[in-house]
Amino acid sequence: MFGVEQVLTRGEFAIFLHKLSTLHMQKNQLSVASEAELKAALSNDEIDKIVFTKNITAKMLPVLDRDIKIDLNGKVLTGNLVYKNHSDAETFQLISTATGGVLQGNLTVDVPRSDFVIGENVKVTGKTTIINVKENTFYNNGILSAVNTTGNVKLSGNLNSVTINQTAKVTVLDQSDIANLVLTINDVVLNAPIGTVKNVQVAEGIIVKDSLGKAVKTIPLIPVDTPLNEETTPSAVVESINSKLKVHEPKLEKLVLKTIKIEELIELDRVLSNEELSLGVLFKGADYDRNSKVSESEFAAYIGNLPSNTFTGDSANAKVFNVLQSIYGNKEKMDSVVKEINVSIQKLDLVTSVAYFNWDDVPLQKLIVLNETLKPSGLKLSELFAAADHDKNKKVDAGEFSAYVGSLPPNTIIGGPAEMKVFKALQDILGDGLENTIYTINAKFNIQGLNMDTLLFNKVPYEKLRDLNELLPFRSTNLKTLLTDADLDKSGEISEVEFASFIRGLTPDKTLSDSVEVKIIRALREIYK
Repeated sequence: MFGVEQVLTRGEFAIFLHKLSTLHMQKNQLSVASEAELKAALSNDEIDKIVFTKNITAKMLPVLDRDIKIDLNGKVLTGNLVYKNHSDAETFQLISTATGGVLQGNLTVDVPRSDFVIGENVKVTGKTTIINVKENTFYNNGILSAVNTTGNVKLSGNLNSVTINQTAKVTVLDQSDIANLVLTINDVVLNAPIGTVKNVQVAEGIIVKDSLGKAVKTIPLIPVDTPLNEETTPSAVVESINSKLKVHEPKLEKLVLKTIKIEELIELDRVLSNEELSLGVLFKGADYDRNSKVSESEFAAYIGNLPSNTFTGDSANAKVFNVLQSIYGNKEKMDSVVKEINVSIQKLDLVTSVAYFNWDDVPLQKLIVLNETLKPSGLKLSELFAAADHDKNKKVDAGEFSAYVGSLPPNTIIGGPAEMKVFKALQDILGDGLENTIYTINAKFNIQGLNMDTLLFNKVPYEKLRDLNELLPFRSTNLKTLLTDADLDKSGEISEVEFASFIRGLTPDKTLSDSVEVKIIRALREIYK
């Protein structure tokens, strides 16, 4: 304000009039850069447009009960927006004039006498609940996560997932794209042009019909409390997981989840069903190669390398993160446990040198058990390890050790109670079982000093391989001499094809007189006949 005693020049007065006119023209628009400014603007009835100039985190925002346009302007609002207006208003809009506008939270829309529009540069990461809109029309031009609607609704635009929890008539407008439509109740009528809805997921017993009364093709929705049983197919659970993750990160490519246990899959599917999830921050930075796609390898590496305290407490996000880390963090955990196991073995100083065992393909839980058995002080395992050193070079390699321990009878006595725990843990890893038996047989052949390719024994009954494994010695000069001639092409390597052909040409009674070797040849002929 100008002072009473001040002289006002013509130029100053012109500037004052300009500012006054500008203020008058912009009185309904306000730029905000903080939580306090945002709340003040939302509470001011004279403001009908709010433009963000900075990212804002805001708790407990007032309900938007009047016609107001919010322009995120490429910024991020972390918080929940609730629109509730039952009077006449033309259109409610949540837009972003610049790319990158994000509502990091939930959106609730209850405007029965108005249309609602989401702009093309807007992404809503939380749950969107449509209670009511004018003529039941909801227009989306941006990217939405999970959408719930409690009544009849017309849907327009790109929607990742829409959940229908009440009997309703759902109409999808032309040119729309809905990745997943989830229905948890019967008597829903779906009117959707071909190509507008990719997947219709339904709970058990739910039937969906179109406007002509014809059944709509659906896929099963895995309930959050699905018990583990033989009928729970991994493919169905994986499909459900992918649809739920796609809601939070459209760039995520389809996860295969091949090697994951069904228990972990079901748990991941269960925690992903929580409606309070807001996982946008979890995916930030996962796109390592910046190609706008997140592959499973990128996702696994990203999750596995995140600090364990990325999400804390008992929040919905924390539960999802913990399950994902239990799945994709296994490699990191396994490396850590394997390192501890090898350090423990080295400290025992059982022989001059013990090779670093990598324990490939061994379940993490079995390694954890073994690791615990190696921790007590005073362990006396010299006999176990020394006997495994078949070539007496004062070094036990992985092949020698696996072959030796895997072939010992389960009732072998190794020292006292502490030593027996180690032995049982080792046998659980290296003992009985088809894969371990094949591994042990190959290890025994390699111990003979033969340069053989890995024998795969495709479609060979386990019983025959077990019998061969029991017959094979760790060292046999006669057997080595006999099998050296299996290198038919004299390449220096014995392939399985050569080995099988060589064995078929042998006559057991013309071999050396060692009865064990005769039995071995007979066992091999049974396998390669």
